[in-house]
Amino acid sequence: MKSAPLTYQRASALPDILSGNSEMNSMFIAGGQSLLPMLALRVARTDKLIHIKDVPELNVIEETAREVRIGAGLTHAAFEDGRVPDEGAGLMRDVAADIAYRAIRNLGTIGGSVALADPAADWPLCLIALSARAFIQGQNGSRDLWVDDLIKGAYETSLRDGELITSFMIPKLPAHARVGRCKLTKKKGAFSMSHAIAILAPGYNKAYISGVDTRPLLLRSTSEALARDGAQINLADVIAADLSPYLDAQSYEFRMIHAVASDAIMQALSK
Repeated sequence: MKSAPLTYQRASALPDILSGNSEMNSMFIAGGQSLLPMLALRVARTDKLIHIKDVPELNVIEETAREVRIGAGLTHAAFEDGRVPDEGAGLMRDVAADIAYRAIRNLGTIGGSVALADPAADWPLCLIALSARAFIQGQNGSRDLWVDDLIKGAYETSLRDGELITSFMIPKLPAHARVGRCKLTKKKGAFSMSHAIAILAPGYNKAYISGVDTRPLLLRSTSEALARDGAQINLADVIAADLSPYLDAQSYEFRMIHAVASDAIMQALSK
C-alpha cells in the first residue's frame, strides 16, 4: 500500500521544524523505520511530513562530569559503533546492538523510538532504567521530563501537539555499577516478548521489565530488596510478588517473564 497524499519538507534547523509544524496534522520523520510502514498501511495519517534527520541540534553529543547529553536524532548504529559516550556501564551500546537488523539500526533513531512509545521497543526501557530526562521543544517554548513520565502507555506519551524531543540527558552511573540485561524474542531481530534491565550500584538499585504492562514496569519490591540485602534475597519470591498483580502465577507468560527478570538480575549480581 501507499500513504495518503501528503506534502514533504526537509528541515535544516530547529526553527525550520517549529515553523513548518504550524500547519494542522503534521508529523516529524527522522529514520522513518516505524512511521513509514504505518503511513503506508494508513494506520497513521498526516497532511505534512517534516524530515528532521539533518538538523544539527538533534545530533548533539555533550559530556560533563556527571551527565551525557545526546541528540534525539542519533541512530541506533551510532551507539552500537561506540560513537556516543556510554556511561551506563556499556548498557546503551549493548541495547543498540540488539535492535532489529543493521539496516534498521543505520536509520532508526533513539528519539523516534521513544516518541513512538511502542511497548516492545528497547530504548524507552533503557532510558527509564538509566533515569534519563527528555528535552522537548515546541512553539510555546521548551521543557524537560523524566522519560519515566514521558511514556504514558502503549503508543502514548506526554508530548503535546507540535512538540518534538530534541535530546536526552543521561546521568553517569557510578564507576562500579553492575548491569544485567535479558531480552526474549521469537527470532533474531524481532521485537521483544519481554526485556529486563537490572542496575546495581550504591544508592541506585533498580530492576525494570517490559512485556508486563503497556509501559516499562519497575519491579519495586525486587529493587528495594536488592538495595537492602543484595545477593541474600530470595529472588524468585520477590520477583513473583512484583509480577503477581499483573499476571496469573500459573500462566506460561508469568513463568517466561519471571525467567527474563531473574536472568537480568543474576547477570548483574554475578559481576
